[in-house]
Amino acid sequence: SFFAYEDLKYFSKSCDKLIAVVNDKTTTHIPVSKKKMEVINQHSSKNLKKLLDEKKINYEMIPLSMEFGQTFTDDEDIARYAKSYDEDKEYESIYNHIKNKVVKGDKVRYYLPYEKNISIFIIDFNKLSL
Repeated sequence: SFFAYEDLKYFSKSCDKLIAVVNDKTTTHIPVSKKKMEVINQHSSKNLKKLLDEKKINYEMIPLSMEFGQTFTDDEDIARYAKSYDEDKEYESIYNHIKNKVVKGDKVRYYLPYEKNISIFIIDFNKLSL
């Protein structure tokens, strides 16, 4: 589920401890529109960290990096995947990007590598006075 983190007071009334997993997306595995990237970056680890620091809220931040690549069985599979991300008539750009980045896999025919960076924030509401 997705919850925005701006209203920490709401969460402090509902739970003792909040564990927030936040994307550190500054890049993606496929090209996206500038508008979509702005939305993605709006809820970033950098912004949550800034908010917590401004409110002088104690937290623990654990950065993680995981492989979130995509497998493909054939060229048609790549085409379907590219179409699923085509929101602004950018199919050709997305498809060509994938074809240029895809590698031959050991156990699958094609693999699009993508290392996803996230941060886990642990906030103990028992120590807060919001």
